[in-house]
Amino acid sequence: MRQIEIRKHEKSSAHTFKFFSRFFNWFFEKTSFMVNTPHNPTRMHLTRDELDTLVEICEDNGLLLFSDEVYRFGEYSANDLLPSATDLSETAVSLGVLSKPFGPPGLRIGWIATKSAKVMRKLEVFKDYTTICNSAPSEQLAILAIRNKEPILRRNRSI
Repeated sequence: MRQIEIRKHEKSSAHTFKFFSRFFNWFFEKTSFMVNTPHNPTRMHLTRDELDTLVEICEDNGLLLFSDEVYRFGEYSANDLLPSATDLSETAVSLGVLSKPFGPPGLRIGWIATKSAKVMRKLEVFKDYTTICNSAPSEQLAILAIRNKEPILRRNRSI
């Protein structure tokens, strides 16, 4: 009969930091470019030409473009809204959240989008390790916010 040794896992902040460091090194494989647009706290954002150029540079050089779009939809004018990087490139990854542009802080509802199956598999492995599910009430409130996207964004831009 085979014996199995069972040990208690001691969790510490040092362990958590090492885990996330290993994850980011594995995920990005030192072949990525990260951009934050619109930028927090300045709200500075790339122009469409700048974003197109960045996408082209990343594609030409085999780089994954990781676009932090947490403040997307928070532009002062709807005319300044850029497409998501994922809409422009097969290898881009876009990160977004509900709380910043729509105004329901505390819901912790967000998304990562990509067309790359390889990248999505890595993200799924990471998510399975860190999260089981969202809060059901948060999901219901998120649905309400998304269904009322235009009036919410119009109000927020008028402030």
